[in-house]
Amino acid sequence: MKLYNNRHHSRRSIFFWIGSFLSLAGVLVLSSIPFFYFRSAIVGKHLLLTAQTLVSSSSAKENSITSNAYAVPTISAGLNVPVFNTGQVIGEVVVPNLSLQAPLVQGTGPSQLESAVGHLVTSVMPGKPGTTLIAAHNATWFRHINRLKTGDVIQVKTTYGTFNFQVTSSKVVKTGESVRNSSDSSIVLESCYPLNALYLTPYRFLVYGKLVHLSSTAVTVANPASDTNYYVTIPQKIVDEGLTLNTNTLPMGTLTYTGKPANSFTQSNNAWSATHAMIELYLGWIHASSDKDLTAIDAIAPKVSVNPFFGVKLPRIQYFSAYNVALHVQEEQLMSATSTVQVGINGKTYTIVLTAHAYGHKVKLTQIEIK
Repeated sequence: MKLYNNRHHSRRSIFFWIGSFLSLAGVLVLSSIPFFYFRSAIVGKHLLLTAQTLVSSSSAKENSITSNAYAVPTISAGLNVPVFNTGQVIGEVVVPNLSLQAPLVQGTGPSQLESAVGHLVTSVMPGKPGTTLIAAHNATWFRHINRLKTGDVIQVKTTYGTFNFQVTSSKVVKTGESVRNSSDSSIVLESCYPLNALYLTPYRFLVYGKLVHLSSTAVTVANPASDTNYYVTIPQKIVDEGLTLNTNTLPMGTLTYTGKPANSFTQSNNAWSATHAMIELYLGWIHASSDKDLTAIDAIAPKVSVNPFFGVKLPRIQYFSAYNVALHVQEEQLMSATSTVQVGINGKTYTIVLTAHAYGHKVKLTQIEIK
């Protein structure tokens, strides 16, 4: 398997061509969404609360437009949309049938998609005539967008109005395939595919929708479930060696669930936080083992009879499989997590299975199996 890393970015651009007098048709080149771990689940929670405050304090007083097919595009074209800087909170995306409530920010760069869903800056703002593209990581906010069906509602709440889009279709495309710009207001949700992948994939899952209702009146949003920031305890000298995907060769695989996880867990930064904890525990253990640091090893992991990483230089470790993570979740509570990876060390092949349990917000490694 090739190593997936998060240093690669593909260019995003938008090209327009002239159609009939009613439309400005064009080609919107999809953004390639690299895989980046979030900064902190707390950031996502803070952005959502910020979005709610901004939306609730909106003072616009235009009427709500619903059934008049001619009025919707007319009002849409006349919307007064503020200018949003990259990273600034625009509002939130709500999908009732998925129980999804996510903060929406301007931009689809790594720092934006770490903690929110992002608006592609080269596409029109939500509610304006044309196609709005909103992107998010697959294994978090947009994990279940493949469940959307024709007629389902995608609601975008902003400081300048609330817009209801009705799903019209969905499909899987190759990275770089273009999306035609519409004459009326429409939306495309984009995420990497498969939706359980923890790496940059060559495919994208797209959901298309058209604007069917708009309102620029003030909106009050219900408080969402709080995100949880899971953490691990690793000696600082090991942390300082670098325990991230930027500083280590670790091919990422898939994220799966056991138990009965709530949508509010799987469609949030909780999933990243728990997955990131498992990555830190694994990398912390092999770094400490490579250093022959017995004190650090004992602080991170339970004892094992044979440690194939002990004294082995990290560049000599070969990966024969991806690093797969399974989370055991009951409703919104992480109970335990398991990771599995196959490695080659000094000519021998080992399957490493780590099991950790959650004690409140702390994730602790409780078992290591070496096969």
